[in-house]
This record gives sequence, structure tokens and C-alpha cells, in this order.
Amino acid sequence: MTGCEDVEPGLDIPEILQGRDLEEVDLADLIPDVSREDAAAALADLGARIADGEAARMERADLFGRLAAQQGAARWTHQQIADAAGISQAAVSKSLAGTPGSRALAESHSVPYLVGRMMGVALHLARFRTAVAAGRTAEKLYSGGIPATTVTVQRLRRLLEKDLAAAGVRVAYREEMADICARLDDVGPLPPPPWLGRAREEMILAQHHQAAALTRALASAAKTARPPAV
Repeated sequence: MTGCEDVEPGLDIPEILQGRDLEEVDLADLIPDVSREDAAAALADLGARIADGEAARMERADLFGRLAAQQGAARWTHQQIADAAGISQAAVSKSLAGTPGSRALAESHSVPYLVGRMMGVALHLARFRTAVAAGRTAEKLYSGGIPATTVTVQRLRRLLEKDLAAAGVRVAYREEMADICARLDDVGPLPPPPWLGRAREEMILAQHHQAAALTRALASAAKTARPPAV
């Protein structure tokens, strides 16, 4: 059988095959074209589903970081997070190494975000040391008790640099502050106050990201410094 005219009677023959030699038919011809309207709708639907999945993945990774950064009895181990999430401990550790907060610290250069990081350093330091001069200013900036202006941010920076120069301050604090100051010096003047809406959200988010990163850094340093079990 070489042509459609030889096909057994009674079979439904697609119009595209009628009168043609089967050996000359391209199989691609048998697949109907997708209309522009159907293609646009399908692509939009697939894009939304992918975006939803990515957003959920990032939210889960951020929650992992928050749980692991909590203090005392509230802190979750990587294994506890893995058991609750239904994934492996290795997957949790990999996720925590690249949380949205970790990526933002490396990639964000906006002035409100950098000021928020500075607040995070001050507030985290104040949790573990007494008489942290920058702590009170950072608390007022966080709560909105004072506005973020050139004067208040410079005051926070000056006080925090003095706090970090004290004996016994862990090197992780100084490293983070050095990175923040270098970036601030590069981006130029502060935006005019008041910092509302998106700018304030960036500042508050950065404070949480920075505090969580410091907690991870100090925990890692403590584990490295701990003598091996005999």
C-alpha cells in the first residue's frame, strides 16, 4: 500500500492525506497548528503555575532560615525542619545555604536595604552584649520612633563603629559592617525622608536578613572552634 486510495474502505482519512502517497507525507503535517489565542493562554497559564511554584519554594526557604535562626528552645535543627517538611536533612542544609535572605545580602545595594542591614548588626549585637550604644538608635529606627535621615543614619553608623571596636566583639560583626559601609559609600546620598512604603519595607526586611545571617555565621564559627569529640 503506497497511497491513500489503497486504504481499506470505511476508515476515516484526514483531509490532508486524501489523494497523497503515504511515503511523501510529513508526520508534522498531521499535527494541527496551535492558534495564537490558544498558545498565549497556555503560555500564560504555564507561566503562572511556574511562578507560583517558585514563590512557594522561596517562601519555604525563607521559613527554613527563620526557624533555624531562632534562639533557645524555639530554634529548629535542620533535621527537625526536614522531618516537618518531608524532605531530607541534606536538602534543608542546601536550601539554607542559598535562602532568599542570603541572596539578598549579596545582591541588594539600595540605601534603605543597607541601612536595614546596619540596624540588623546593631540589634543582633545588643542581644548578646550590654551597653551597645547603637542599639537604642537602631530600635528607634526599627519602630519608627525616629525617621531615617542622613543625620540619624550617620549617628547609627558612628555609634556602631565604636561598639564594634570594643574588645571581645566577634569578627563576623566587623566583617558585615565593613561590607555594609563599603556599599553605602558606593551608592551615594540617602534618599529624602520619610522612608515609607517600599523603602521602609526594604529596611525592615534587611534587618531580619542580616540578623539571621549573623546567627548562622556565629553558629558556624562556634562549631568550627569546638574541639573534636574524643
